[in-house]
This record gives sequence, structure tokens and C-alpha cells, in this order.
Amino acid sequence: MRYAFGTFFLDERTFADRIFVSEDTFAVADGMGGGKGGILAAQTAVSEIERSRPFKSISEIEDFFRTLNRKIIEEVARLGDVEVAGTTLSLISFWEGEFLLGHVGDSKVFLKRGNKVEMISEDQVLIKNGRKTVKALGIEWDLKVHTLKDKAFKGDMFLIGSDGLEKLLSKVNLKDLLVGDPQKVAESIVDTYRGMNLKEDLAVVVVEVE
Repeated sequence: MRYAFGTFFLDERTFADRIFVSEDTFAVADGMGGGKGGILAAQTAVSEIERSRPFKSISEIEDFFRTLNRKIIEEVARLGDVEVAGTTLSLISFWEGEFLLGHVGDSKVFLKRGNKVEMISEDQVLIKNGRKTVKALGIEWDLKVHTLKDKAFKGDMFLIGSDGLEKLLSKVNLKDLLVGDPQKVAESIVDTYRGMNLKEDLAVVVVEVE
């Protein structure tokens, strides 16, 4: 497995995106909410992944997300912040020739296989009366986790990114960026994003199956 990651932030003090990388599990958590709550929620997510990986089944991923959701609710409550806070979380874990996806929120996971690129996560977003609501861990007790399990093939390239990717994709063809080794791809995505002068943080992880 080869992997690389990259970040772009407007203000380091408020940057709430967190990345997790290991030999078998990769994730991006995008903290949401005001104060310290969003940062705490995202950091709690990646810390718990380290304790629980690798994930060997969909049921393990679902149990992990639900347990993590309860922990984040409790941790954020201790801060006493007035605003509600939580985090999105998208992760890919590899086990015995397969990949498993666990996802909550509006971060995105793409798979490039051969010449085809597809988004394998589902945006959990509700727009009502012009207001956007995003599902996240730490916000409500009833959590819906999007999961997927499939074979992993040599040459597969996965891109996990926070929701800043959406603005990037409105300007460029992602297929053109997912070329080369993971380090070059991650750098290209972040450099392209930075050059567009977008006003939103971005965190990406790129993984290639060897």
C-alpha cells in the first residue's frame, strides 16, 4: 500500500480537519461547529480509529461508528460549548484483499479503477428552506452509517477528502488529477485548490493498492 496526504487551511487555530493513515486504515474527519467542539470531535474520531483498526467486517465498522458517536457526544458535552459540535468521518480499511468503507457526512471518497473514477460515498446532506444540514457524529443519537465492501485490486486508487473537494470538482476534472503516485496526486490536489483561492479548509488522503 502506498499513501500520501495533504492539507490546506485558512487559519491553523481553527483548522478542524483531521487525517488518519496507517498500513491498513485511512480516514478524514472534518470537525463541525463553533468553539473547540469541532476540533475535539475530529481528534476523538482519529484517536479511536487507532485503537480499533483494522476493521474486518461491515458490522465492526457500524459498531465502531455508533460507539464513537456516543463518545463524541459525551466528550463535547464536557466542554459546555453553547454551539452544537460534531464531525464527519470517512474511512477505508483493508482486510484480506478487500476494502471496507464507513462514512457519515459530506466528506467524499472516490475510487479510481482503471480509467473510471466514481464516488463511492454518499453525501448525507439535507437542504430545507435554503439551509444545508449535514449528518455528523456527535450531533444526534440515531446515526445512519453508509458502508460498502468490495474487492481491492492492484492499481486501485482511493481519494478521501473533506467537503472542500466539492468546490474543487466544480472547476476541474478529478480524473485528470488522479495520475501518478499518491504523493504527487495529493500535492497536485492541494496546489490546485490553493491556486483557486477558495475560502474553505481541505484535507485529503490518497491511497494506492500495490
